[in-house]
Amino acid sequence: MSDSGTTTADDAAWWRLWATRHRVAAAVLGGVIAAHVATIFGYWFPGVGLPRLDWNTANGWVYVPFGTPLEKFAVGGLFHYLDGIIFAVALHPVLPWRNTVLGNLAKGLVFGTLLAITSVAFVTPRIFGPARDTDPGILSLDLGWKYILAVFVWHWVYGLHLALIYNPLPSRTTTAVALREAPALEIATSLSGAGSPNGPTRSRHRTPDRRSDLGRGLPQRADREDPPDSWDGHIQELVPQARCLREDHSSPVVRTQGPVAPPPLSTSANAVT
Repeated sequence: MSDSGTTTADDAAWWRLWATRHRVAAAVLGGVIAAHVATIFGYWFPGVGLPRLDWNTANGWVYVPFGTPLEKFAVGGLFHYLDGIIFAVALHPVLPWRNTVLGNLAKGLVFGTLLAITSVAFVTPRIFGPARDTDPGILSLDLGWKYILAVFVWHWVYGLHLALIYNPLPSRTTTAVALREAPALEIATSLSGAGSPNGPTRSRHRTPDRRSDLGRGLPQRADREDPPDSWDGHIQELVPQARCLREDHSSPVVRTQGPVAPPPLSTSANAVT
């Protein structure tokens, strides 16, 4: 694996561990960024033949119908971004898929699809339309198919970016999934004889030599629920060690953190006494 690819994997693993430990903060950050990126896409839609979607002003017509255009845009934008955060924090985690990379992407796209259906079936005809004294019709059909397509694309962009940012690991399986998805963490953990709470164990992803200390520190099964996050910090401490080993992979010396036992004395006839 190239250095750039390894660095990307390490960064992704670090971010997923952080998002797992700080789920609310990661969801808030993901909601803000996803809503902002999708909002920009909404302003760019006329460039590809779709109608412009200005949810900031649309919300402003609901909350401050008699305000100036600037007030509508500012107040509506505040509530628009707040909606993006609330949806991310409250609704995204309850979707049934596991928090794997593909599972989180599925969550984001399905979540965006559900929000788009709600938008064209309820929000536009029942809230945004009456606020401007218009009638979009059932499922917003009177606004045309391009409007409906734009609404779905907008929410898919939102769901996709939410899934990429709010991308935690599966509950109570933090270490196992990190080993499966981050090569650097796998190398670091396989080289650690100390720090494992269960002693020498097996792993279905690696087949360590029982006679070697390299087999210590691995979880027994990748799909078994790990104990509470007791040694995630230990894994993170070992990542720099794994990077150092990759950079100096030609050297037969294995760097460990603990004391190293001295080599056995030579018993050959040529040994110096």
